[in-house]
Amino acid sequence: MRSSRALIFAGSILLVGSLSHGQTKNLTSPIGSDSPIMQADSLVTRDCKQSDWSLLETAAAQNLLSDYDFDPFVPGRCISIDVKWLPSAQIVRLDAVSARVDDVREITLLRASPDSRLWLIPILKGMIGYPETPSNPHHLAALNDLLRVAQLKITDDNLFEVSNLYQFLVGMPVKSNPHPLKTLKDAMSINDTAGSIEHSENYIDFTHREPSGDTYSSGYMVWEFRYITSGKFSHLINVERKTLKKYEDE
Repeated sequence: MRSSRALIFAGSILLVGSLSHGQTKNLTSPIGSDSPIMQADSLVTRDCKQSDWSLLETAAAQNLLSDYDFDPFVPGRCISIDVKWLPSAQIVRLDAVSARVDDVREITLLRASPDSRLWLIPILKGMIGYPETPSNPHHLAALNDLLRVAQLKITDDNLFEVSNLYQFLVGMPVKSNPHPLKTLKDAMSINDTAGSIEHSENYIDFTHREPSGDTYSSGYMVWEFRYITSGKFSHLINVERKTLKKYEDE
């Protein structure tokens, strides 16, 4: 049974009510454009440092590039993310340099710690992306390896950040707002991204709409995440990316 729900605006959480045992709890004050919001942490990307580049130079990375048929891979741009809940993690996204316009290559390399296994997530090869990338069990396992090493339990406070990290791993752009959002009006001035958090026994479901349209169709896309919260650390067990129309029709 769904026990609570929150609305998400532009990456921020605004609690609008809760459902418990079929009862609705109303807010004591109305929600207006000047209502305060609780800002959720957003990921910040940066250009790679030498320590990030060194990940590509490891024997494990070279073997994976060969296994995934990405060899040779001449790196071009490299961007990285520092994960505050797992400082030991290394996460880099790389574009390859190619003399041919139709030979686009992009990958993510990550490992939870220097002693952990290295993961390669293929994003682009040629001119098209890999099918079913968001829901690929291999990619879910890569994120869950980070959660396992961090022994991280998913809560409303870190849900957006962890989900945003997964989107980065599988190739979605990460957009951060350089100006802090203080009110609902501020958030809506950036975009009209909306979503929800729903709790049930041992699960958290997180749904949100991308802040921009799909690259090819220009239509809005919706992401649905499901985490299982029982155990010593949480697991991401399902991800779906679908058109807004399909989401609304379901």
